[in-house]
Amino acid sequence: MSSSSAASSSRSPLSPSMPPSAGPIMRMPSGTLHAAAASAVTASAMLPPPPSLPPSLSSAASSSGSISRTWSHSSFASPVPPQAPPPTPLYAPSPTSPGPLLARANPGFVPESPIAHARRTPSPAHTPAMRLLTTTGEHRLAVRLPEGLSPEMVTVCAKKGARLSVVADLWHRESDSHYEWEVTFAPADVDMMSVRAVFESDGQLVIHVRRRPGAEGLPAPVIRTPL
Repeated sequence: MSSSSAASSSRSPLSPSMPPSAGPIMRMPSGTLHAAAASAVTASAMLPPPPSLPPSLSSAASSSGSISRTWSHSSFASPVPPQAPPPTPLYAPSPTSPGPLLARANPGFVPESPIAHARRTPSPAHTPAMRLLTTTGEHRLAVRLPEGLSPEMVTVCAKKGARLSVVADLWHRESDSHYEWEVTFAPADVDMMSVRAVFESDGQLVIHVRRRPGAEGLPAPVIRTPL
């Protein structure tokens, strides 16, 4: 009686706190756990280490990553439209005479006054006469230029309306140094593309103008001296 009550009294304090066991508990010997842990450590030690990249490849990989991040950022950035140049104002240039144009191009240029031009241009009576010789094939114009005139001082120019202008200028002389002649042909008479001028050694200027076929009977050329 005493032994059974002592056993029940010794089990009664544990019965409220400990749940009933669901089944038998299996226990492994401590030696078995130590052996399994040792085998796992040995197996992990036998595995080869993971491959490592060379320094050059690792730096290239890091730089490529930064470049790709930069490109991805710039690809989504909104493009900046180019700025158009300012519009050019439209205006009509005012007609000006050659004198002001030359004065603007060359600040030291002073246009010739009418008095100076009249002094440099001799009167028609003192201008050498231009002679005309006409054949079936051409018109030949000849004039003996004043002394001192060289070929580079003579200008022969074909104008509209079958006109021919001849200008000789002694620019280093103060008076009687500017000479002009103008010849007007019948438009169907001559070929103005065939004008040929020859400066002879004796100071005579000869100009050859070819005539068109069938130009006989047309008015003769008119020679005048502009004032």
